Amino acid sequence: MMQYYPSRRRKGRTLRVCMLFCMSVALTNKFLKLLTEHSYNPAIEETIYHRKASTKNAERDSFHTIPSDNQEHILNNTLRPRAFETWTGPLPCFPAEPTWDRQSVQQTPTQQGFLFVKPYKCASSTVAGVQIRMAQQVAQRHSTFSMCQARFTHGPQPFPAHTLYAHRQPATSFLWTVLREPTARAVSGFFHFRVSKRHDSIANFQRSLLQPDPQAKRDYYLQSLCLRQRFDRNIHDPIQVAQEILQEYNFIGITERLDESLVVLMLLLQLPMSDILYVAAKQSGASYDSNGKHRKCSFLQPSILTPDMQAFLESDVWYNEIKYDLMLYEAANRSLDLTIDRLGRQHVQEQVQRFLEAQQVVRERCHPVLPCDDVGNFHPDADCLWKDSACGMSCLDEVASKLDMWDNNHDPAIIVA
Repeated sequence: MMQYYPSRRRKGRTLRVCMLFCMSVALTNKFLKLLTEHSYNPAIEETIYHRKASTKNAERDSFHTIPSDNQEHILNNTLRPRAFETWTGPLPCFPAEPTWDRQSVQQTPTQQGFLFVKPYKCASSTVAGVQIRMAQQVAQRHSTFSMCQARFTHGPQPFPAHTLYAHRQPATSFLWTVLREPTARAVSGFFHFRVSKRHDSIANFQRSLLQPDPQAKRDYYLQSLCLRQRFDRNIHDPIQVAQEILQEYNFIGITERLDESLVVLMLLLQLPMSDILYVAAKQSGASYDSNGKHRKCSFLQPSILTPDMQAFLESDVWYNEIKYDLMLYEAANRSLDLTIDRLGRQHVQEQVQRFLEAQQVVRERCHPVLPCDDVGNFHPDADCLWKDSACGMSCLDEVASKLDMWDNNHDPAIIVA
């Protein structure tokens, strides 16, 4: 028996060495993974991180992964950005309702047409004007009717997409929206609706942003954009719902990249550039707004943050309110980049430059009568198709003709009802 002891000791030492070597390899791989997990690789599913809200210096902000709220299951903390696809079928243009510009019609559910979800304080009145112009131009080029069926208002709150488009037909509808950085959107909403319209005190800033109202509430984007259900983070998986939104929408633009987003929209739908020209709903330097109500203009207070307000926006309390909206916003931003890459970055950049030059001509030549002028006078004869949206259409047509912008892209045939 004794003669086997040395052999056993040697085997024991060998086993320990092997175990130590395996542990070393495992730890090394783990370390390398930690070093590289934040690097971008387009072939690898991306994890979206939260850039902690700040309005002072975004480059100094830190990144945070999104934690799980529901302890009963492990959330998939990953959103997969996607390149939005070019529309290859006939354009979904159906005859609009005879009274398409009435609020009651715009609040009616539909399964087809050009469908826009209009979030609060995302330059959405301007974008709604583009939606109206597209629906009008496509119809007038191809049909005997003057307007395609379209939706472009805020819709029934707090679940407009689910209420209006839950049963939409993907083959006969184009669904899109625009998103703004959630903190900037909430701050703008507070000063617009609370301070300017309701004369609320800035002392109520924190309380206002935390209360559940249509303009500022937890998970605003997920509730507004979710098609399948009335989203509730205590019931539904926020990451799964955000991913469904990315997959189900035909396009999601970014407010901070508005002109770029509109050019991409134009290319996806294969429209001429004339269709996306616009007059901004809020002119530069304008300080009044009516939104078509009460024939009265309200002075718009500028958004100025105090140190206490800034501190709240950088707190964990506020982060918990917007974290899933921020994930969706970041994924949509990345999706816009992926779409540009698919369309051809140089081609898109050339079209964006051309569009910027055209918009400069619009600013120089088009001065339509808006509902509110820059001194607060209300004009009932405003040159707009819907409240302060789709203004100055005849002037936009003149600019399009002057710059020869009508037939620069293939305009697919439309679906005839």
